[in-house]
Amino acid sequence: MESLERLASSREVSVVARFPEEIPRVTADRDRLRQVLTNLMDNAIRFTEEGQIKISVSSGPPTPDGADTIAISLADSGVGIAADEIEAVFERFQQVDGSITRAHGGSGLGLAICEDLVKLMNGNITVSSEMGLGTSFTVTLPVDGTTEQGVASE
Repeated sequence: MESLERLASSREVSVVARFPEEIPRVTADRDRLRQVLTNLMDNAIRFTEEGQIKISVSSGPPTPDGADTIAISLADSGVGIAADEIEAVFERFQQVDGSITRAHGGSGLGLAICEDLVKLMNGNITVSSEMGLGTSFTVTLPVDGTTEQGVASE
């Protein structure tokens, strides 16, 4: 996290976090969830030269069997992703724009790994974006039925 703070402070990027006072516990692997969120945050910082990154936690949509979920959203005001490239962001070794990603680094594996990890935790990850306005990723995970500060780990 320290390297993310350094990267953010080297740009004109502010990070705004909105969390409810009590957060429902999710049934997830704490380390893997941290890995997913760190990767999403790293991407948001790298592709946002100036502006804002918003992180929020809220109730998510129910699962198909009616279970409650929590939604963790990370939205940036960065370069965005073209509509015709949005479906490919979770493919392995995919970089949506070679000229942008070459300038910002990356192997094209991070989002594919994030998607795999979220699915292993019985969750879902989605993306929405508009060129020049930024990108938003939302991770939705099932809750375990209790409410506390923090994340339950398996």
